[in-house]
Amino acid sequence: GSRAPAVSTRAPAVSWLVGAAFFFCMALNHKQMTLYYAPAFFVHLLTLSLCEEAVLDKVRVFGTLGLTVVGTFALLWAPFGLNNPGGARRILARIFPVQRGLYEDYVANFWCVSSLVYKWRRTWDKGVLAGLCLVATVGACVPSLGLGVVGVRRKQRGTFVLMLAGVSLSFYLFSFQVHEKSILMPLMAISMLGENRLTARMQSVGMMTMYPLLKKDGLVVAYWAMQGLVAVVGGLDWPLHSVLVLVHCIGAFVLVESKPFLEDAVMMTAGFLFYV
Repeated sequence: GSRAPAVSTRAPAVSWLVGAAFFFCMALNHKQMTLYYAPAFFVHLLTLSLCEEAVLDKVRVFGTLGLTVVGTFALLWAPFGLNNPGGARRILARIFPVQRGLYEDYVANFWCVSSLVYKWRRTWDKGVLAGLCLVATVGACVPSLGLGVVGVRRKQRGTFVLMLAGVSLSFYLFSFQVHEKSILMPLMAISMLGENRLTARMQSVGMMTMYPLLKKDGLVVAYWAMQGLVAVVGGLDWPLHSVLVLVHCIGAFVLVESKPFLEDAVMMTAGFLFYV
């Protein structure tokens, strides 16, 4: 009898890549904080497309992904550009608030911690600081992106999640205008690694770095409840939790009316040292 035609295994793979590109573009346009994952997704999808054997297949997959990204952005942004010529520009200004400066509240990243000894905002213009942040962030992302490329080439599982964690943490530590809650991005990636001990540690320290913000919102009781829950579920880590309690005690001790920022400084310095 006649033989059944061979079924291509490439099409489903390409469709999965296209779906990943489409849904990530949707997520990126829904919440700009997803930008923390953008370099990892770009490098991962680009490397997968270049792993095709034939040159035409490389071009086809890469072109399909490019059209998916451009088409998704065009579809989402068209109403703002068509109905109001200046609308897209105003939205971008709100998404990337360069005019606000390097940072507002104290965050456990390089710029806030180093500002204790060197006043970046007083010394340099906002444009220069934005450029410095860009260079520092890209430089910090390179090792994680390289790991992701090697992982795809060697078909190693788990390297994509490692790349997500490394890149998002690099954004948190070195990018421009970082918010306290941005630590949730690397925490979410780290929680997917399956390392329960590391996840519990990062969650405890991450909550500590957000303590000044939570205290401002009246969530101190909820904060300590979550710290206790993480300690119970993730396992009590005596060295880490002892230091965490000590940091809180020091922060409470130095909290005086004349220098209220000292508590924030203690929290963010301890968190930054742990992340690094």
